[in-house]
Amino acid sequence: MRLLFFVLMLIVSARAHSASSVSGTLERDSVGYFLKHTGSKVCQRFQIVLNNDDTVKNLRKLSRGDLLTGLGNFNEPGCLVNIDSIDYVGLRRLIGHWVTPEGIISIPNFHSMVFYPSGTLQSGGLLSAKAINYRYSMTPSSGREWVLFISDETSTFFATLQLSKNTGVLKVYDSDSGKLVKQLRLEKWGSPN
Repeated sequence: MRLLFFVLMLIVSARAHSASSVSGTLERDSVGYFLKHTGSKVCQRFQIVLNNDDTVKNLRKLSRGDLLTGLGNFNEPGCLVNIDSIDYVGLRRLIGHWVTPEGIISIPNFHSMVFYPSGTLQSGGLLSAKAINYRYSMTPSSGREWVLFISDETSTFFATLQLSKNTGVLKVYDSDSGKLVKQLRLEKWGSPN
């Protein structure tokens, strides 16, 4: 029994030490998928090699310019990156202003969002509204949904997001009970109908 435990621990620790964090923006062309990574002096971009079916499915959901963070290994001499998992993403198409019946959600980057409740919007626009600032991280999920972990100064909650071309549905859940708290229909501000 001890030998089995030792062998399992050896395998797990070898796997944990062999993979490191990989991050960059996604590029695509006729050859395949690439990760643009600024930390290399040898390669401007790395061709992505995927190691499992889940990672393939998650990569196919991403678009050019999206942020990808996961576990894997860079092979600088070959300008390759082996990706074992995609843990966090940033969707370029999510950046911008989204109108909901309850207000406006502004997403300036892959990590923060600002909510302007409709009751606080005035003729001065967003600059005069009382804003609620949030930090978020996004992970792939099954199907067409994405999972978001959203936090403000006092709490963290999770949500799912399903995006179409210029619309989306954000479902916010209670972190303790898992019950649906709110469902918001989103429409990208300035997008044609």
